[in-house]
Amino acid sequence: MNHRQINRLLPAALAVLAVAAITLVACTGQNSEKLVQAARQGDIETVKSLLDAGADVETRDSKYQSSLLMWAAHEGHTDVLNLLISNGAEIDARKPTGETALWFAAQRGQLATLEILARHGADINVTGWEGATALEVARKKGHQDVVDYLRSAGADG
Repeated sequence: MNHRQINRLLPAALAVLAVAAITLVACTGQNSEKLVQAARQGDIETVKSLLDAGADVETRDSKYQSSLLMWAAHEGHTDVLNLLISNGAEIDARKPTGETALWFAAQRGQLATLEILARHGADINVTGWEGATALEVARKKGHQDVVDYLRSAGADG
């Protein structure tokens, strides 16, 4: 290949390298934590931009091993939750201790979040910490609206 051919291919090669660099940056540990914090805080613009840049929708925080979906459910950020679901987040992904996004929504009394997850097929009989079901944890925490919803949806117990 001569230098003229190389010069013609150079812009395309640089474009490929730029895309690869953006994808690499989106997947680094620093941006993974930034993505987790954005999901936790309800910063939909940051979540969207990092996902668009190639970040993994199944990213988990390094301390608790909670997924983005779990954090959005835990904090009641329905817009972030819907974005993650539309980007293929696994509805029933579990922490090592068993909890799912729906379990966290029940624990925190996040009824709107819980309803979204249930509509997308989340397991309403999921068990989490120490074998407690979502219904049991909602009852224990005094979230009667969540208890009523889970019962009407057919939850065991």
